[in-house]
Amino acid sequence: MSVKAINHEETQESSEDEPLLELSRGFRRATKTKRKCPKYCSQFCLLNLIICVIFNAVLTILAGATYHFINAKAMEMAAQEVALTPDGETIDKFANSPVPVHMIFYLFNLTNADEFLNNGSKPIVKEIGPFYYNENKTKFDLIWNEDESILRYNESCIYTYIKNRSCELDPNTTNITTLNLPLMGLLVQLEKLDNMIDKLPESLRSELKYFINVLNNAIAKEFSETLFMTRTVDEIIFGYQDPLLKFLSDFNIHFLPIPENGVFGLKERTGFAGPNMVYTGKYDSKKTARYLMSNGQLSNLGWGTPFAMMLNGTEGILFHPGLKRDDLLYVFDRELFRSGYFTYHEDLTIHGIEAYKFSLPPEELEGANQDPGFYMNAPDGVLNLTAVYPLNVPVIASKPHFLDADNIYREYLSNESDI
Repeated sequence: MSVKAINHEETQESSEDEPLLELSRGFRRATKTKRKCPKYCSQFCLLNLIICVIFNAVLTILAGATYHFINAKAMEMAAQEVALTPDGETIDKFANSPVPVHMIFYLFNLTNADEFLNNGSKPIVKEIGPFYYNENKTKFDLIWNEDESILRYNESCIYTYIKNRSCELDPNTTNITTLNLPLMGLLVQLEKLDNMIDKLPESLRSELKYFINVLNNAIAKEFSETLFMTRTVDEIIFGYQDPLLKFLSDFNIHFLPIPENGVFGLKERTGFAGPNMVYTGKYDSKKTARYLMSNGQLSNLGWGTPFAMMLNGTEGILFHPGLKRDDLLYVFDRELFRSGYFTYHEDLTIHGIEAYKFSLPPEELEGANQDPGFYMNAPDGVLNLTAVYPLNVPVIASKPHFLDADNIYREYLSNESDI
């Protein structure tokens, strides 16, 4: 993932000064004559030279001070324009981005599920995709506090399939065999319940044991759930109604985090998030678009420390003005349930505009560099999302094809895999 930020620093080109060239030629002609200069002339020339040096030094200082003054004023004006205030020039673009955002999905299809389950063979996964979708986010119900330093809003997001940019496969009919994530999550929850039994009052123990037995029988017999499932690309990305989860949701069981109506997926085709709150940057441009609240939450519940729970950064589409190469760009990703930062990668020129490219550094995926509250207890190169993912499904996230990750992850897979 990369983030591009426009470079606002301008370069100045030097130009030739013709009068200086004329003076040089005149000086050369004067040296060809052998006229002697009076003594007072030498003193006068020396005095002029001293005056010129002092004058040039003063000009240099004034020029530097003027440049920094103008640069500071320019930065102040840019900060006012970027501020997310009602009369700011950025608020309309923040609410309805004119730049299209594309989400590109690749999925891995398990081709030897039976051999893996029965013979212990290494999994063979084949990459399927790409599947392009347009992500259209709209911010509405915009409300500012009294001094316009904080903006509150709701947000909708709609995904639209882009067929001409996707692969030939139809996401509605192409099947993918992958891990049965809802089942994995339920098994995790059952293990938690089983560990809780001895800590409960006697009156509740028998009821909980009965429920666990009923659920185990439902998983094994009535619903014939297995470790792997086969679903279409569209179902895996945008969700489907899982029969077992629907069965449990109908019971209205409050002590299990069952998704509403038993629907499980990676994303919502038509989603809503709110309320959200961000700094406008009116009084401190460094805070522009930084989250205070995301989807009604002031922190990321589920992580293990106050620092890990914090909402650090923006949503990644807007940053403060005056970015420098040594800046750290903090982003809060709602779908990863956590914050992270990006570092400078390289200079770019986009349509004639100088820009900086920022990318996720390898150290952001190294456990030694992370707060212990993120539970980075796996080999380097991945993010452990188990603590915050729905149903506590054991999920890890990595860069494409385990880029910058420990080789152990590739060793788990067959050499025939597309990794």
